[in-house]
Formats: sequence, C-alpha cells, structure tokens
Amino acid sequence: MMRDPRQAAFRTRFGFGEGIDDLKARFTYVPDRVDDIFRQAAVRGRNAVIVDTRDERYRDGIPGWCRDLVDPQSILLFAAVVNKVSIGLIYADTCDARLSINVQELKLLNTLVKQLSLGVNRR
Repeated sequence: MMRDPRQAAFRTRFGFGEGIDDLKARFTYVPDRVDDIFRQAAVRGRNAVIVDTRDERYRDGIPGWCRDLVDPQSILLFAAVVNKVSIGLIYADTCDARLSINVQELKLLNTLVKQLSLGVNRR
C-alpha cells in the first residue's frame, strides 16, 4: 500500500493471490483515531506479526474492514518509513492456515523494508 497524500489514505498498488484485482480496489486504509495495527504501522512505524488473528489479544487490533475483506488468519504488516513519515505499508496475510515463519525469514523481511526506506530516502 502506498501513501496517497491527496486523499490522506494508503491505497493498494500491488498484490498477489486469488481475486487480487477485485480486492486491490477495495483494500484501502484511511488513518483515523482508532488505534489498530494499521494506525500503529502508519503513524508510529510499528511492524506487526500476528500468527493467529483469532487470539483474543489481537481481536481488537485488527479493523473490521480488514476482517470483512479478507478474514485473515495471520498477518504481516510492515511500515516503510522515510524521514519519520510512513510512505507505505507492506501487508501480507494467510487465510487458510496459520503463518509459518522463522526468525531468519523475519529478519530478512525487516532488512527488505529497511532497504526500501533507505533507497527512497537517497532518491
């Protein structure tokens, strides 16, 4: 998702998976005052790795619009931050099974997001 400053929203630009063309048009995050995982990523630059979205600890952190659109079982959400401003969100989910990710893969994802932010910052 890339930040669209004209509409004060994060809009999906790219995606993979079944039905993605229809989903891309509707998967948009508009920051508001609700402190969910998208706000924490977009405003605070906090990443989220949620293996089981049905766990009570995470139930309130996942917005209803996200549950309605994809009903994820696991979520990865990373913020691409440049000069303390979130320019994009990298979102991935699984709907059929719990996410299986090891520490090395998580480190590589963090490195990817940091490299993205550094590359944009140098432009």
